[in-house]
Amino acid sequence: MLTEQTNRQCQYQAEELHRALSMTPTLALAYWLIHQPQAADQNTIEALSQLTREITTYAPHTAWVQVAHLLQTFVQDLDTPARTNLVESLAQIFTRYDQPQLADHLRSIAT
Repeated sequence: MLTEQTNRQCQYQAEELHRALSMTPTLALAYWLIHQPQAADQNTIEALSQLTREITTYAPHTAWVQVAHLLQTFVQDLDTPARTNLVESLAQIFTRYDQPQLADHLRSIAT
Protein backbone atom coordinates (compact mmCIF):
# COMPACT_ATOMS: atom_id res chain seq x y z
CA MET A 1 0.00 0.00 0.00
CA LEU A 2 2.79 2.43 0.93
CA THR A 3 4.72 1.56 -2.23
CA GLU A 4 1.64 2.19 -4.36
CA GLN A 5 1.06 5.56 -2.67
CA THR A 6 4.74 6.48 -3.17
CA ASN A 7 4.52 5.49 -6.84
CA ARG A 8 1.39 7.62 -7.32
CA GLN A 9 3.14 10.56 -5.64
CA CYS A 10 6.20 10.14 -7.89
CA GLN A 11 3.95 9.90 -10.95
CA TYR A 12 2.08 13.06 -9.92
CA GLN A 13 5.34 14.95 -9.36
CA ALA A 14 6.68 13.81 -12.73
CA GLU A 15 3.47 14.93 -14.46
CA GLU A 16 3.59 18.32 -12.73
CA LEU A 17 7.23 18.76 -13.72
CA HIS A 18 6.44 17.77 -17.30
CA ARG A 19 3.52 20.22 -17.40
CA ALA A 20 5.67 23.06 -16.04
CA LEU A 21 8.56 22.31 -18.39
CA SER A 22 6.35 22.09 -21.46
CA MET A 23 4.57 25.35 -20.65
CA THR A 24 7.82 27.23 -20.05
CA PRO A 25 10.63 26.10 -22.35
CA THR A 26 13.18 28.28 -20.60
CA LEU A 27 12.37 26.42 -17.39
CA ALA A 28 13.33 23.22 -19.22
CA LEU A 29 16.66 24.80 -20.10
CA ALA A 30 17.23 25.87 -16.50
CA TYR A 31 16.30 22.42 -15.22
CA TRP A 32 18.71 20.77 -17.64
CA LEU A 33 21.55 23.17 -16.82
CA ILE A 34 21.10 22.57 -13.10
CA HIS A 35 21.52 18.85 -13.63
CA GLN A 36 24.20 19.05 -16.35
CA PRO A 37 26.20 22.27 -15.77
CA GLN A 38 29.36 20.82 -17.31
CA ALA A 39 27.56 20.39 -20.64
CA ALA A 40 26.85 24.10 -21.12
CA ASP A 41 29.00 26.00 -23.56
CA GLN A 42 28.19 28.82 -25.99
CA ASN A 43 27.12 26.39 -28.74
CA THR A 44 24.83 24.58 -26.33
CA ILE A 45 23.22 27.82 -25.19
CA GLU A 46 22.68 28.98 -28.77
CA ALA A 47 21.21 25.62 -29.79
CA LEU A 48 18.89 25.59 -26.80
CA SER A 49 17.81 29.17 -27.48
CA GLN A 50 16.88 28.13 -31.02
CA LEU A 51 15.04 25.09 -29.66
CA THR A 52 13.19 27.31 -27.19
CA ARG A 53 12.08 29.61 -30.02
CA GLU A 54 10.87 26.63 -32.05
CA ILE A 55 9.00 25.12 -29.11
CA THR A 56 7.24 28.38 -28.29
CA THR A 57 6.20 28.74 -31.92
CA TYR A 58 4.01 25.65 -31.45
CA ALA A 59 2.69 26.55 -28.00
CA PRO A 60 -0.21 28.98 -28.41
CA HIS A 61 -0.32 29.80 -24.70
CA THR A 62 3.27 31.08 -24.93
CA ALA A 63 2.96 32.99 -28.19
CA TRP A 64 3.92 36.19 -26.39
CA VAL A 65 7.32 34.68 -25.67
CA GLN A 66 8.01 35.22 -29.37
CA VAL A 67 6.98 38.86 -28.99
CA ALA A 68 9.42 39.17 -26.10
CA HIS A 69 12.20 37.72 -28.27
CA LEU A 70 11.40 40.20 -31.05
CA LEU A 71 11.41 43.10 -28.60
CA GLN A 72 14.72 41.97 -27.15
CA THR A 73 16.25 41.76 -30.63
CA PHE A 74 14.87 45.16 -31.52
CA VAL A 75 15.95 46.86 -28.29
CA GLN A 76 19.45 45.42 -27.95
CA ASP A 77 21.05 47.90 -30.36
CA LEU A 78 19.00 50.97 -29.47
CA ASP A 79 20.77 53.85 -27.81
CA THR A 80 19.54 55.04 -24.41
CA PRO A 81 17.23 57.84 -25.64
CA ALA A 82 15.56 55.53 -28.17
CA ARG A 83 15.16 52.80 -25.56
CA THR A 84 13.68 55.30 -23.09
CA ASN A 85 11.26 56.50 -25.76
CA LEU A 86 10.20 52.93 -26.53
CA VAL A 87 9.60 52.14 -22.86
CA GLU A 88 7.56 55.31 -22.40
CA SER A 89 5.51 54.53 -25.52
CA LEU A 90 4.74 51.03 -24.26
CA ALA A 91 3.92 52.38 -20.80
CA GLN A 92 1.43 54.82 -22.35
CA ILE A 93 -0.22 51.92 -24.19
CA PHE A 94 -0.50 49.97 -20.92
CA THR A 95 -2.09 52.99 -19.28
CA ARG A 96 -4.49 53.48 -22.18
CA TYR A 97 -5.73 49.92 -21.61
CA ASP A 98 -6.31 50.57 -17.89
CA GLN A 99 -3.11 48.94 -16.64
CA PRO A 100 -1.20 51.81 -14.99
CA GLN A 101 0.46 49.42 -12.52
CA LEU A 102 1.97 47.51 -15.45
CA ALA A 103 3.14 50.79 -16.95
CA ASP A 104 4.87 51.68 -13.69
CA HIS A 105 6.42 48.23 -13.45
CA LEU A 106 7.70 48.47 -17.02
CA ARG A 107 9.28 51.81 -16.31
CA SER A 108 10.94 50.49 -13.16
CA ILE A 109 12.43 47.37 -14.72
CA ALA A 110 13.54 49.11 -17.91
CA THR A 111 15.75 51.64 -16.18
